[in-house]
Amino acid sequence: MKKSKSYKSDRYYFEQRVEGEVYVLPDRAIFPIVITTKATNNHKTIEAAHSVFQEIASGSEALSAPTTAHIGRFRQEHKEKIVTKVFSKNSRYIQVTISLHLCTVLAEEGFWQRAKHVSLVQDFLQTTIAKYDGNDDISLAASEVQFAVNNHEQHRQQISESIYDKMKATLDVIAEKEEKKVVVKDVVMNPKIRCEVLNISHAALSMKLDFNIVFADKE
Repeated sequence: MKKSKSYKSDRYYFEQRVEGEVYVLPDRAIFPIVITTKATNNHKTIEAAHSVFQEIASGSEALSAPTTAHIGRFRQEHKEKIVTKVFSKNSRYIQVTISLHLCTVLAEEGFWQRAKHVSLVQDFLQTTIAKYDGNDDISLAASEVQFAVNNHEQHRQQISESIYDKMKATLDVIAEKEEKKVVVKDVVMNPKIRCEVLNISHAALSMKLDFNIVFADKE
C-alpha cells in the first residue's frame, strides 16, 4: 500500500484537530424590546420607562409558557443599559432608551406547541406596542425573536463522545494508510462549547479537541 506524502520517517508525531457536534432543541425564546421615553428631566423619563417595563413584566407572567422580563440585551445584562441624550442646547426634553428582553421557556419537544408559545408572546408584544402608537413621549420597538440553549454544559459528555467516535475512525484510516501503529500522545481541549441556533427546533452545539498523534512500528 502506498504511503501518503504527508508522512515522513523523521517526524514522530503530528497534530490532528477533531470537531464534534450534537443537535439539540433550543429551550429558550428571546424577544428583544427597546423602550424609549422622553420628559423634561431624567427622573420623569426613568419613571415612565419603569412603568412600561412593569406593564410588560406583569403581562408576560400571564402567558401560557413561563416568561420573564429582564433589563439589558440577552447575554449582555450587565453591560450598559441606559443611554441618556439631550436633544439640543435649547431643548427642554431628555430622552432615555432602555433595552430589555422577554425570555420564554420552551420545554415541549413538539414543533406546534413551541410555535404556539412563541406566537402568544408575539401577539402580547404587538398589542402592548400598539397602545403607544402616536404617543410622543413613549415608544416601544421589538426585534425578531431569537432562540437559545440555556445550559451548554449538560451536553458536554455527548459532544465528547461524538469527538471520540470521529477520532477513532480517523486513527484507523491513518494507521491503514501509513502502515504504522498510531497512538494518541496527548489531547489539548478547547473547553468552549460553540452554539449555532438554526431555528426553533434545531441548535448545533460543537467543541474542538487537538490530538497529538505518535507513529510507532507495528508489533
